[in-house]
Amino acid sequence: MSAGRRLNGEGTLYFRSGRRCWVAQVTDGNRRVTQEFKSKAQARAWLQEMGQQIQAGLDLDDARMTLAELLEYYLEFTAGSRAPKTFEQYRQVTDRFILPEIGTLRLMDIKPRVVSRYLLGLHRRGESPRQIQIVRVVLNQAFKLARREGFPYNPVEGSYRPRYEAPEIRPLSAEQSQRFRSAIRGHPLEALFYLAIGKGIREGELLGLQWKDIDPDVPALIVQRQAQRVKGQGLVLRTTKTRHGQRILVLGDEDLRLLAEQRARVAAMREKAGADWQEQDMLFCTPVGAPLDQSNLTKRFRKILKLARLPVIRFHDLRHTFATLALLQGVHPKIVSEMLGHGDIDITLRLYSHVVPSLQAGVAARMDTLLNQDAEINAEESE
Repeated sequence: MSAGRRLNGEGTLYFRSGRRCWVAQVTDGNRRVTQEFKSKAQARAWLQEMGQQIQAGLDLDDARMTLAELLEYYLEFTAGSRAPKTFEQYRQVTDRFILPEIGTLRLMDIKPRVVSRYLLGLHRRGESPRQIQIVRVVLNQAFKLARREGFPYNPVEGSYRPRYEAPEIRPLSAEQSQRFRSAIRGHPLEALFYLAIGKGIREGELLGLQWKDIDPDVPALIVQRQAQRVKGQGLVLRTTKTRHGQRILVLGDEDLRLLAEQRARVAAMREKAGADWQEQDMLFCTPVGAPLDQSNLTKRFRKILKLARLPVIRFHDLRHTFATLALLQGVHPKIVSEMLGHGDIDITLRLYSHVVPSLQAGVAARMDTLLNQDAEINAEESE
């Protein structure tokens, strides 16, 4: 190596009197990065850290890339692999929270403490834990992509992680569920509401059902897609997020009766709409055959709750009602988990831990009966 040539990662440190600051320069062979600091200690620490990163494989062209450029690349890269609603959510938090505040930072300047301070700042000004969690997910995924393409570290790992508590589960009791059942009798969407509380099907999944999803031989309902409203696209039908979400639910006699009524109802709407009919094979649809909108369904649901004098709950709580009542009826948690489309039985048990004490009480009573009967038999034999 010729005299005066610097190794990759070696740097220069000097004081710039005109600006009264310390200047640190580092090179990876052909490219150079310069940074100014208030103190010599800060400049020396930066030089040492950058030298280690260059030795680990940091490309200074990548290091000079801004976070905004990385996020734009990440969103473009991931657009086709995310559900439309999820991608829309990622784009919204990027534009609203990340870009205005830290988008201009170079990747080389983003360390775990920088990410932590930024996320803590969002928390202190009152942003919801859920929003902060999504921001962190976007940053983490973007830097994971950068890592796969050669960037030496992910500054989101080890940074502040907001605590997110899911909304409280508010299932209906058995008596309230019976009142709900009475309230939906004869309703144009009776079959939809009955499947929600009787099978635990999600709202988007119900709105995405098509007639081809019914297997008359089993008979069963195949849940495999969901309807989502996406900005700029309207209602979009998309396959469920995970393979566990795609499931087969066996139908009972009441399910089949209500679905037969629904088929007749759709046929009548088709005949009435005539040339205006939009054939999309939807099981639940508007008077012209288009998929039902979630907001419209929510309004109808609230009217039913009011009619039945039931507490105000979310539509999703019908799913929780199904799971809670099924567990209390003695259905095995594994079966409930499969019907809900959970990827793991632990998810089911964690979500419905409020049911566990009742289940344990039932087991305790049955074990008492079993063991005491056995003791009485032994006592009679010993006499």
